[in-house]
Amino acid sequence: MNPLSEAEAAAIWQVLVDHAGAYDDPHDRASFVHSQAEGVIQEWRFMGVLGGGGKFRRNRVWIGSTCTESWTVDCYPEDETPERLAVIEKTNAALADLLAEARTIRGA
Repeated sequence: MNPLSEAEAAAIWQVLVDHAGAYDDPHDRASFVHSQAEGVIQEWRFMGVLGGGGKFRRNRVWIGSTCTESWTVDCYPEDETPERLAVIEKTNAALADLLAEARTIRGA
C-alpha cells in the first residue's frame, strides 16, 4: 500500500463525516488528510457516532496471488448496537464505492 493522495484522503474524511458522524472540524480533517498523504496509516480513530472505538481502517486484502486493499470502519464489539451496525454498513458501502472510483482513476 502507498500513501493516499490528498484528494483521496479528503474524500474519505467526507464519507466519515457524512455517514459515520466524524467531527466536521477543520483541524481533524487536516490532521487526517496530512497523515494519510504522508504515510500508510492503517488505523485512524475518528469516533463519531461509532463511539470511542470508531475507527477507519486500510487493510491489505489478498485475492489469490493479488494484493489489494480495503477501506472500512468499525467500532469496539462491546459498543455494537443495531443502529451502529447500520451506520457501519452504510459507511463501508460508501467507502467501497469511493475506493472503486479511486482505482478507476489510478488505473489499477
